[in-house]
Amino acid sequence: LTTVRRVLEEAKFEESIIKLDLDQALSSIANPIRRNILKLIQMRERVRLMEVTRELGIEDHTKVVFHLRILKEAGIIEQDNEKNYSLTSEGIKTLDCLKTMEHMLLS
Repeated sequence: LTTVRRVLEEAKFEESIIKLDLDQALSSIANPIRRNILKLIQMRERVRLMEVTRELGIEDHTKVVFHLRILKEAGIIEQDNEKNYSLTSEGIKTLDCLKTMEHMLLS
């Protein structure tokens, strides 16, 4: 009985982690700048900070750094040793979901 209770508690914990990740992913794509960053990364596969800043027409690069950090914390993008940003596998799934939502809302 104790083992069953422990297993059930572990399952509840894992389920809450999954829900938390979903909430974090949705929260991170709620901002239009972050959505545009994701679309830019998808088009180019790998981009650097200043490329994002130039392409999006944002004068203050610290603003872009903030949004990139949010996306990294959500596990949607990653940064390599050469300071290039790219989508993670979770980022690709998130972007696919975003495109589906946009398509359904615009139809």
